[in-house]
Amino acid sequence: IGRVVGLTGTPAANGLMEMHDSATSTRMNEIMKVLTVISTLFTPLMFIRLAQQSGAGEELTLHHHWVSLQEMSKHLPVAAMAGEDTHFLEHHGYSYDAIKKAAKQNAKHAKVIAVPRFNA
Repeated sequence: IGRVVGLTGTPAANGLMEMHDSATSTRMNEIMKVLTVISTLFTPLMFIRLAQQSGAGEELTLHHHWVSLQEMSKHLPVAAMAGEDTHFLEHHGYSYDAIKKAAKQNAKHAKVIAVPRFNA
């Protein structure tokens, strides 16, 4: 969009780029919401089991068995957090380096480009 002849660097081109970026960001957020739901309901192992069932000519079935926190190992929640953020135990949920980096990037672009993810 910014390469349209005669518009590059103009307020009109900048406005078009901002509209494009906003639409792209909105669409990405929608996609991430869907993927979050899918990854909550279905694990990679479930898809592997479906492939195995299909290969064996069996009826395709998914098995869910929810377990309460009391039934889980006390180490599982920490393992899940570590899988999301490998430095979680070093910063206890707030990565000040990530916050500082995002703030610099946002100031440079004069708009919010990145928001650090907090694992509280």
